[in-house]
Amino acid sequence: MLFRSQNYTSQKPENVLQRVNELIASSTGPNADKEKQFALEQLHTVVSSSKRKQWSKVYEQIMQKHMELCVDLKDNRLAKDGLHQYRNMVQNVDPSSLENVIVHLLDLAEARATAARKKANQVSFAAAAKVSDLDQEDTPESIMLSTMTVEGVKDRTDREVVVPWLKFLWEAYRAVLELLHKNAKLEKVYHKTCEKAFAFCLDYQRTLEFRRLCDMLRLQLSNIQRLAAQPARINRAGWEWTPESIEIHLQIRFNQLEVATTLEQWNEGFRDRKSTRLN
Repeated sequence: MLFRSQNYTSQKPENVLQRVNELIASSTGPNADKEKQFALEQLHTVVSSSKRKQWSKVYEQIMQKHMELCVDLKDNRLAKDGLHQYRNMVQNVDPSSLENVIVHLLDLAEARATAARKKANQVSFAAAAKVSDLDQEDTPESIMLSTMTVEGVKDRTDREVVVPWLKFLWEAYRAVLELLHKNAKLEKVYHKTCEKAFAFCLDYQRTLEFRRLCDMLRLQLSNIQRLAAQPARINRAGWEWTPESIEIHLQIRFNQLEVATTLEQWNEGFRDRKSTRLN
């Protein structure tokens, strides 16, 4: 294929995007994922090699397509690296463009996780509909299956259908929070992502991930406090506490305490209360 033999770093970004769209549109059958993976790698090459080029709005379109392919392929590694590359490109030019890309990624990942949970519930409901006698606690098939595995139909369906998307969504939240926690220009996006991560833990009853999220936020707050305390010549990020910043981080802690209470994670609520001190 001609598309595969060309040097993408030397092409105009809009031409690469057009060719990638054509490749994706023609990707069908058993090789569809391979074609999408190839298209993703080409877009990633364009973003990674664009540091010396002048930014334009077409790069945002490239990144949105990049994120769409990452979601389709559940490729957390390239999604995370792509966000870092794009941040370096736009943080001094158009930070709102990075916000648009982040929102696009999280919206797609959240939609897939929701669809997966809905599909899993439908599969379980269909399995229940096959039980002809509700007075019979177990069907012969389920009794035979239980001798081979301790998982029920719902557990197996969740593990196969829902869990991969939950893993991808969780990694997306973590990547965004790590990317933004020192970015004063995108504090509101950081706050919104925290809210989304809390809602994720609550909706899916992910107590282990909630504890990890709390640890991450405490560490990030500590990093910000140290950064703000540094002299201006060392504090290259230019971070400083403003009334709006304090309000945002206080609201994050209030939300965290509410979720800790709902999930009955009392230790997390206590640790957060002890460690939170905004100057």
